[in-house]
Amino acid sequence: YVSELLYIHSKLMIVDDTRVIMGSANINDRSQKGDGDSEIALVVEDTDIVKSTMNGKRVMVSRFATSLRRKLFREHLGLIEPQWPHQRSKEPDSFMHPAPHLNDNEFNLREDDLVADPISDETLALWDGAAKK
Repeated sequence: YVSELLYIHSKLMIVDDTRVIMGSANINDRSQKGDGDSEIALVVEDTDIVKSTMNGKRVMVSRFATSLRRKLFREHLGLIEPQWPHQRSKEPDSFMHPAPHLNDNEFNLREDDLVADPISDETLALWDGAAKK
């Protein structure tokens, strides 16, 4: 019996809130040729386009890419309350229903507005403040 250790070495790139590249593949021959490392990655180009702001200007972005980036920003900046597996909500919300049920739109949350423009002075100040803690 032969066994090897398996670990996850994943990457995520969100490009201009329009495309998402995620997976474990590196940009080198070993990962890209398909005959070396066992790597995989996917590109998500969502067709659900929404209005947003980038560098103070109105832009059109992908709903998936911008919502993923905003949620990750909020999580890393401590703007999302910790969620523990043993906590039980009294009432189910949209995030507890199986697909294809749509989740609630989080774009109008105060915390989401703080990270909506990824390169605004306000968002950069949040990052700096979190880094100093």
